[in-house]
Amino acid sequence: MGHVNRDCPRRVSSASAAVQQDGELEYAQPIQSIQELDDFRLEITRRDQEIMAMAAKMKTLEEQHQDYQRHIAVLKESLCAKEEHYNMLQSDVEELRNRLQEKNRMIDNLENLLKEKDNQVDMARARLSAMQAHHCSSEGALTSLEEAIGDKEKQMQQLRDQRDRVEAEKKEERELHERELAKFKMKLHSLDSEVEKLTTRLHRALAEKDRLEARFKGPYVIHKCLPNDRYVIRDIDGAQQTQIPYDGVLESDKLRKWMSQDADPASVCT
Repeated sequence: MGHVNRDCPRRVSSASAAVQQDGELEYAQPIQSIQELDDFRLEITRRDQEIMAMAAKMKTLEEQHQDYQRHIAVLKESLCAKEEHYNMLQSDVEELRNRLQEKNRMIDNLENLLKEKDNQVDMARARLSAMQAHHCSSEGALTSLEEAIGDKEKQMQQLRDQRDRVEAEKKEERELHERELAKFKMKLHSLDSEVEKLTTRLHRALAEKDRLEARFKGPYVIHKCLPNDRYVIRDIDGAQQTQIPYDGVLESDKLRKWMSQDADPASVCT
């Protein structure tokens, strides 16, 4: 018995063998010439070289697949680090937001205080106007009131300056945060694009590997020879390919001699 691959074509001489009714195989006539034997050997050698080339290509694809997996793992680690950095930035944003809210409350307090000072100035001016209207104030009292008004106006100006400084600091911090957030979004988008490209390349490599693996089926063993150059083939013991054992009849042009990669092609006869 010999091992064969199903669905792999092989040239077989129709005059190489004949089947007896008692099930025994006997050869009708030998190969006609040495040239025909050499042709068969060259064909077997060429097929073996194709198998070795495909095996090397599959090995290369598996190595590329492993490289892609390692690269994706590195990218995932980098993405996790970026996510941690993003979470830290989010914490900083929350802290900045709280600080901004606190400064907004300070500004509101300053504005309330400024309004209160404005009311006090208005009241002082009203008193001054009343005193001038009734001619009941003296020049010293008027000077004192004017100095008090000047002091109040200085305090108001200081409060305005303080409010302007707080608003400028708040604006600067907001712009700095927006720039940092924009840079991080650009980096994250770049990483997403790179992961998508690597995933596409990995899917193509896996599809190519599946295509090469699906090209051959077997090996099987010849169980019985039938008339008209047909054979009954079955699974090899211990090497069943499917859950249900295979048992079928195929013509010789659907079969191909199977041999291991380290076998000597010159020692195989058809």
